[in-house]
Amino acid sequence: MDEPSVSNAKHKSITGYQAFRAIWREFAGLSVATILGGAAVPFVAFVSKISPPWPPGIVASTALVELVTLMLAFQLLHNAGRQLVSRVLVGSASALFVAIFIYLAMFATLTYVIPTTGERLVQGFVCTTKAEHTFKDHCPLLTMDNMADYEYDQDQLWERWSVVVSELLIVFCWVIIFMLISLLIGTFLMFHSKNRDGRA
Repeated sequence: MDEPSVSNAKHKSITGYQAFRAIWREFAGLSVATILGGAAVPFVAFVSKISPPWPPGIVASTALVELVTLMLAFQLLHNAGRQLVSRVLVGSASALFVAIFIYLAMFATLTYVIPTTGERLVQGFVCTTKAEHTFKDHCPLLTMDNMADYEYDQDQLWERWSVVVSELLIVFCWVIIFMLISLLIGTFLMFHSKNRDGRA
């Protein structure tokens, strides 16, 4: 490859990287504006209350998921036309609504709060032999009174593997939600930034 070709390739690479940084700044700026906006305060408080109980720090690590999703969206859709972008926006928005609905259903069904400590834990879906014998008419969706008899101890109430599966399902759905949010917003920003700069 001759020197001009190498120079042109390098220039395109730098241009693409700079374009991605511009999109990321817009994405981050939009996120900050949303968080700092007065109308968004109830929303932020709501999200913090419905984040997965496990693992610790999941809200902070969600930012990494958003970055990776935005990188993939930029790589695959940066030069996409209006028709493809519209399909991606409609599809991701539809999937987002479904994912939110599923997440809220799982969160309401598979988590509980210990009244004495305020700690939120995840239920399993297979009771231990002891709990099955005691609460055979209620397993695996035990009431708070049932749980109180075993001091709200997950390991005494449900098989450990079933608790882990429930935790993973909740986290998986949470991650999917924020991937879809990043895809939705990122695709929108990329397409309209491209049009604004006269590259469409």
